[in-house]
Amino acid sequence: AQDLNPDSLVYKEDFSVSDIKTLKFNLTFENLITDVFYGDEITVEIYSNNLIKTPVVSVAGTSLSISSTKQKNTPGDLCTVVVYIPKKHTFESVSISNNKGSINLKSINVFDYIKISTTSGNIKLSNSNTSYLNAKTQSGNIKLNSQVLDYFETSTQSGEISINLLDSPYGKSFAKTESGNITLKLPSYADYNLELKSKNGSFWDVKNNSNEQLKRTLYKKINSGGVIIHAETKSGNIYLQSQ
Repeated sequence: AQDLNPDSLVYKEDFSVSDIKTLKFNLTFENLITDVFYGDEITVEIYSNNLIKTPVVSVAGTSLSISSTKQKNTPGDLCTVVVYIPKKHTFESVSISNNKGSINLKSINVFDYIKISTTSGNIKLSNSNTSYLNAKTQSGNIKLNSQVLDYFETSTQSGEISINLLDSPYGKSFAKTESGNITLKLPSYADYNLELKSKNGSFWDVKNNSNEQLKRTLYKKINSGGVIIHAETKSGNIYLQSQ
């Protein structure tokens, strides 16, 4: 982790919000944060303790890109990229790849899709809206909090998945992990179907204080039923919470 100390600020630039429709970030070890900004411009700030390894920021057409340098990072290198976005701005698409760094997207609105992939970095998305979310990591955790999603696909090999939605999605959605737990939290009034699968885990209905061993695929109709949410883990548990 790195404190956003003004002394570590090595780059700052503003971009006209009307010129930017897509975000494309290709990072290796840097932590990425997006946050809401009550203004008319997109502001990029980079905090780093190694100036020569500062990511490169560029604009091509209507796309804002941030890419790591080809310099190999070494232990002790710290870098955090912060992107401030006007509250009412909506992007067409967002694509992010990272290796070891964490991704923390806050209050971002995207019309088409958000695609995120990491190797070992955690993925967190909060108070955001998009039609389609695809979030994948090998060993990191995935946490979605207070989301509005038409449909989603999330997967991790050894991490945990926590999904908190403001309503049920419109299309079949997926949460898959090899060895972690999955927690689903939806409003008590939401209508959907659960398709649950685990080799050695259990399904826990937290509200009703009940659990079932998942030796086969289990189907659950919630309220009037509707779209399918598929949750699958090989050795973890699946938890359903109501809000």
